Amino acid sequence: MSVDVSKETGQIRQAIKGRDVRESLAGGIEKIAGDVNQFETNSTQKQNDYEGKINDQWSDYKQAMDADETIRKNNENIRISNEATRQSNEGLRQDMYTDFRDYTNELATAGKISYEIDGGWIGDEDDGTGLNIDGGTL
Repeated sequence: MSVDVSKETGQIRQAIKGRDVRESLAGGIEKIAGDVNQFETNSTQKQNDYEGKINDQWSDYKQAMDADETIRKNNENIRISNEATRQSNEGLRQDMYTDFRDYTNELATAGKISYEIDGGWIGDEDDGTGLNIDGGTL
């Protein structure tokens, strides 16, 4: 910003009477003060406008982040629930496998069946019928 005071300085230089000199000085000072005050007002308004825009943008961004965080938390809760279900199912699977293995071991020990754990026949070895782990008959 530049302040043009050439008119005021010209009046001071041309004033002859003390009263004219004082009036020219006072008028020049008032003009400069008015220009400075207007500059400060404009600067303050521009700063307020800028801060308002930044606050609006931040508010929009924060709202989006909060929504994303809510989605992330929900997804994490679903993942935790799914993992608990998986662990429970795995425990059931292991229990069933252990029970089945124990049962077949008891039958084999009693001489009622022979089997191969790698997918062979489970059943009476004399007649070839029985349960095949790979999908045979019972």
